[in-house]
Amino acid sequence: MSMTTSSSQGHQLKLPVIGRGNADSIAFSPDHQFMAVGRKRVEIWDMRHLKAGERYPSPLYRLGELATPIKAMRFVDANTLETIAEDGTFRWNLCTGEKIQ
Repeated sequence: MSMTTSSSQGHQLKLPVIGRGNADSIAFSPDHQFMAVGRKRVEIWDMRHLKAGERYPSPLYRLGELATPIKAMRFVDANTLETIAEDGTFRWNLCTGEKIQ
């Protein structure tokens, strides 16, 4: 399973989607540098370093697994991602990839 998006340079990129099926939530950082794709786990992609034609690039981070699918997520600031799922709301430090709460 994959999804197509555009890089900050305007290139079309085909990215693998984690898990089985489609992503439940996608969020972009305010500066469009990072894209978060989530289902029960979140992958963070650095949009500046993705190259057109690159078949399956690796994400910058894979954040920990949650018990239920992510319903929504947002970038709180340049270093923090907030995810909302049935099992709770969590914040993640994007510098370390660790759960804050």
